[in-house]
Amino acid sequence: MRLLDSYTGRNVLFNTLVVIVVIVGLDAIFTLVDELDQLKGEYGMLEALQFMGLRLPRRAYEYMPMACLIGCLSALGTMAANSELTVMRSAGLSVWR
Repeated sequence: MRLLDSYTGRNVLFNTLVVIVVIVGLDAIFTLVDELDQLKGEYGMLEALQFMGLRLPRRAYEYMPMACLIGCLSALGTMAANSELTVMRSAGLSVWR
């Protein structure tokens, strides 16, 4: 059963990472577009990119619960659509596991 646990965990982790990369990437693009309006004088493109880069870890931390939820739903939904959950159930895996 460890094989099924690792397979399910790998699917959930992969989908969660994809979701967090997409969400943080979109946030970075929107932040950069917002900062482009403020480019003047000493505040140039390098400073705007630095500001955006320094905000990314905090934003990733804020988006992590939502990304975990969406990643889990996506992974389990894909597994259900491919009848993998039915196969696991028929192999003797309990519902609560």
